[in-house]
Amino acid sequence: MSTSPSSVARHNVPPLRERLKEIFAVYFKFGYIAFGGPNAHIAILYDEVVVKRQWISIDQFAELVAISQALPGPASAKVAYCVALIRSGLLCALCAFFLWSIPGAIVMTVAGALIGGIKGDIPLWATRLEQGLASAAIGIVALAGYRMSTTLATDKMTRTVALLAGSVSALYTAPWLLPTVMVLGGVVSYISDAYLSPFLSNWKAKRKSKSDVIAAGQYDLEEGIVGSRARSSSHADSNSLDPGQSPTFLPSDVSNELQNGPQSVARNSGIDYQHGDRLSVESIESHLPITKTSNEQRAFTYSRKSGLVCFLIFLGLLVASILVRVLATTSKTADYAQLVSTFYFVGSIIFGGGNVVVPLLKSYTVDVGWMTDQQFLVGLALVQSLPGPNFNFSCFIGAVAMANANK
Repeated sequence: MSTSPSSVARHNVPPLRERLKEIFAVYFKFGYIAFGGPNAHIAILYDEVVVKRQWISIDQFAELVAISQALPGPASAKVAYCVALIRSGLLCALCAFFLWSIPGAIVMTVAGALIGGIKGDIPLWATRLEQGLASAAIGIVALAGYRMSTTLATDKMTRTVALLAGSVSALYTAPWLLPTVMVLGGVVSYISDAYLSPFLSNWKAKRKSKSDVIAAGQYDLEEGIVGSRARSSSHADSNSLDPGQSPTFLPSDVSNELQNGPQSVARNSGIDYQHGDRLSVESIESHLPITKTSNEQRAFTYSRKSGLVCFLIFLGLLVASILVRVLATTSKTADYAQLVSTFYFVGSIIFGGGNVVVPLLKSYTVDVGWMTDQQFLVGLALVQSLPGPNFNFSCFIGAVAMANANK
């Protein structure tokens, strides 16, 4: 997947070295401060790339979060990757992903290798650290939710859908629940925007029109004409337009100059005007300076063909992982092929983030004898105490499983 100059919407894209430096400067700290789980991670990202740096708009960020939640894998890591992908391209996005994940992954790998043969309860320090970080994460998540709600939930329908979705998600934790709630919310929002809102707007406009006629209507008893002179004059002005012609509104400075005569407008607009010529609105508009009102941001775009190629690669690797799992002999000791196929398969079917992956990983690792319950719980407590995605738990599991296999 490549990005050609024509596929990039930008003014002047810096060279790759400058883009890598920018991504490194922003993402390096995330690997050490992103505590608290996916929701806290998204809050940190929102504050950095939307509020402070304005790399993407809040609508784009909200769409990335929604898509990441609907797809398998770690939501926060996907959002971080996609932001860098839009901002600086594929290579920079890969760099951002590694900066986001590597610090926690290294710690989890070393810890797994060290305690591969240790049995016992969860260390007290890990429990205390987890409790403190979880408490701090609650405030971060609440603040991010409030900030996003003030800009995204701007109408009654959106607030209602958000309230219902949040209530259902808090009460139930089924793996299929999150994608279902998102699809239903999208359907309800589409029906509201496409059908319900226009219907209500037209209905309110008709009611307002009737009330305006009743309030402003004045009856001329002598002529028997309903309506005021002002409204009649307005209708006369509108009827004087040619068929298909719409009223044209000029900038205030041009409108003021029209009062001084066509020579003034032509002189300031750069039009070659002779006395007696007809000075049209079109000729004035064609010479007016173009003012850009949109705040265009640098953004990399990618073709549908590139997306299809990536999807086919993902699908091919998923089929390969399933075949490896089916053909591999059942054993209480893991090998590299089984580890890679298991992790890829689990990562491809997990929806809902790291909290959902825990019970599934337990069935694929503890139940088959790759590690003990105590080792699994130690790793779970440790990953929740470290920055980065909860999927770094796989590094710990792989290290413990291979340490047990090599005994």
